Amino acid sequence: MKVLWSWPTKPNEFQICCINVVLFSFLAANRFKFYRYIRSVPQRLMDKSWIHSDARHTKEYLQGVNSFLAFAFRNSAVGDKILCPCRKCVNSFWRDSSDIREHLICDGFLQGYTTWNLHGEASSSYLNTDNGDGADLVEESTEEDDISTLLSL
Repeated sequence: MKVLWSWPTKPNEFQICCINVVLFSFLAANRFKFYRYIRSVPQRLMDKSWIHSDARHTKEYLQGVNSFLAFAFRNSAVGDKILCPCRKCVNSFWRDSSDIREHLICDGFLQGYTTWNLHGEASSSYLNTDNGDGADLVEESTEEDDISTLLSL
């Protein structure tokens, strides 16, 4: 079999420059999508099965609470407080780390709150519709609002 063309064993400076320009152009055009993807990687890898556990004294649950607190304080803290996602506070009250840990262990995690959008997790329901400037985010909705029904209430 005859090889008509192959990559050179050592790229020259021109080839390296071209590769860098293409890579830089791609990253510049997709920087916001890339940034959101990189930020969402830890969430995709994070096991959240502990949230549904009623056995809140287990090692897995306590590790899950610690992972949540680290993530939430890194991504959504206002000063030294975040919204408390326990079943009683329902993301309505700002609390510090020790209070939230106590609430999550005593009261449990808010049922159904598995995408931590109030704590810095990128929601999978957001579509990025930007044309390079990164300014437009549109929330995708599965609900239909009937304005006449809403106004007649």
